[in-house]
Amino acid sequence: MISKKRILKTFGRCYRCFKKILISGLIILVVSLALLELSFRGYVINFYGYVFEGLNPSVASNESKETLMLIGDSFTAYPLGYPAVLRDSLPEYYHQNISVPGTSIREQFLFGRNHIKQSNPKVIVYQFYVGNDLFGWDHTLNWQEVSFARNTFWWSSERIWVLSFLNFRLISLVPMPTTKILEEYKNANSFPFSPDLYSYRDKLYFVADSFLVENSISLKNGREEDFLEYASRLKHLLSYASEETDIYILIIPHRSQVSKVNLDRMKSIGASFSEEYLSSDDYPLKEEFESYFSGDNRIQILDPLPYLKKAEEAGVETYYNNDSHLNQQGQYILGQFILTQIKESGVNIR
Repeated sequence: MISKKRILKTFGRCYRCFKKILISGLIILVVSLALLELSFRGYVINFYGYVFEGLNPSVASNESKETLMLIGDSFTAYPLGYPAVLRDSLPEYYHQNISVPGTSIREQFLFGRNHIKQSNPKVIVYQFYVGNDLFGWDHTLNWQEVSFARNTFWWSSERIWVLSFLNFRLISLVPMPTTKILEEYKNANSFPFSPDLYSYRDKLYFVADSFLVENSISLKNGREEDFLEYASRLKHLLSYASEETDIYILIIPHRSQVSKVNLDRMKSIGASFSEEYLSSDDYPLKEEFESYFSGDNRIQILDPLPYLKKAEEAGVETYYNNDSHLNQQGQYILGQFILTQIKESGVNIR
């Protein structure tokens, strides 16, 4: 019969062994994460290279053309959207799209500066989205209504930048069944608007901060500081472009801005708006963009909101029913708007 003393001794050895393995594993994890973080911040390898390869054709036959570069998130990473309108209408340029869904200026600065230095683009279109770009820079933590894991990830990703890339990479590696993809596409495109079918991510943001859109547009409740930090990082990114580069900062509006129907739909999924905001046509975010970059003659601020409003008034829906992205019609209108602005700047259009 095994004595109690021997059992305790064996258990003690196992515990010490497990403790050593656990400590060693944690040390390896921390060191590996630190090295990965340093590599990501220095962007010593092209972390998002596989995304850019999918968005851009071979550059071999385009060496003699000047470059038109697009930088943005999922609005611009959609190759059949406004990037296609620009590509078809401006064949004299090589169109380089370095947009990544889910990124903000934090990640875009890291990979964008290298591409700007390498390509020396003649034209840059930088896309900003009213709906969540400031939120992506500084997440609103809501420990009461949003899960502990989600809050922890948001908080950590603002300090350990590579976490956002790892999350993006993990999502892209997880195979999604074709039926699931078709279901999400149908929800966004085919079915009438429904709070139950609407994009989970958008609803989650409103749970975290129901006044997110108003705060971003009006630059209040902390978003004014977020804007200054965001704009400072964007200014640094654009400093890598030459003095001859024509730069357009494109402000894509949130759907709640384009019509009352869309505004009411956003209210039904959790968005809140003050009476002061609803009774005003002021656009502080746009005005601050214009003011902040007014000293740089290369930069022009593009606001497609009036064009999208006009389309909605004419009965043309510009956003998906159950997603906050522009639909095909909205993307086409956006592309035509950008072309008009570029043409007015002196670029010849076919």
